[in-house]
Amino acid sequence: MKDILTARREAGTPCGIEYANRLEAMPPDEAADEICDMFCLCADEDLGYEISCDLQLHPKAATQIAIAIVRKRAAESTSSDDDPLDWPENSRI
Repeated sequence: MKDILTARREAGTPCGIEYANRLEAMPPDEAADEICDMFCLCADEDLGYEISCDLQLHPKAATQIAIAIVRKRAAESTSSDDDPLDWPENSRI
């Protein structure tokens, strides 16, 4: 996994093109796992565009990866760890 600054700097270079091709060849869920931390501050509605621009990915592949990241974010936000009523200190309530 690269950091976002390295990925942006390398976009369009042979190394960046190789990385983009590798991401595009992966199933969207795997690619999402690979890059989701890079785009953690990006709003869901801008995610596909940002991935496409920043990493020079084909827009269709970037959109599919963005959808997988949004699904991953949604699953993480609905996990029971996030529910204060499930925290040990609240078990006697």
